[in-house]
Amino acid sequence: MTTDTGTWATRPTMAGESSRRMVDIAVAEAAAMSVAVTVVIVDESGVLKEMYRMDGAPLVSVQTAMSKAYAAAAIGCRPMTFTRPSSQTGRRSPRSRRVQGWR
Repeated sequence: MTTDTGTWATRPTMAGESSRRMVDIAVAEAAAMSVAVTVVIVDESGVLKEMYRMDGAPLVSVQTAMSKAYAAAAIGCRPMTFTRPSSQTGRRSPRSRRVQGWR
């Protein structure tokens, strides 16, 4: 049996530095609001890129954040659109605060 050892097709993805910066921004914003959260960053396929659980964040927040990030990637939705209140989108969606600097 032979195996094709040609080059693998790759596509651009988010750089590690970018995902780390997003986590840092989200954690700083949560700290400013005095809330403990879990931040999850996934790539365009919904695969985990970064995760950070702040001290005091509920254990269940890990799975919730991962599921929410995966769902946003799966439907091709930008994260802040996915969490924007329905009064801004015209659709029913979970309520959350917008993280400054994210679009």
